Amino acid sequence: STGITATAEEIPDGIVVLTIQSPVLLQTVSLACDTHLPEDNHFHLAPGRSKRIRFTPAGGSAPRFKVHLAALNLRDSITVRTDG
Repeated sequence: STGITATAEEIPDGIVVLTIQSPVLLQTVSLACDTHLPEDNHFHLAPGRSKRIRFTPAGGSAPRFKVHLAALNLRDSITVRTDG
C-alpha cells in the first residue's frame, strides 16, 4: 500500500472537492476526469501535506464523478469516485 489517501466530496452546484494526502513526495500529479475540470493539475505534493482541488462540471448535468490520479513516481494510478 502506498499510504496515499484521496477522497472526493460533492458540494452544491455539482462541484466536487478532491482531497489528496501522501506520506511521500508525489511528483507531477496529473488528474484525468471526463466530466469535471480541475482548478489545478500537474503539481507536486510534499510528503505529509494535503491538497484540496475543486472540480467544476464540464458540461450540463454532471454524471457521477470519477477521476484518475497519477504521478511520475507512482507505479499505478488511483481511481477516486464520489459516494453517490
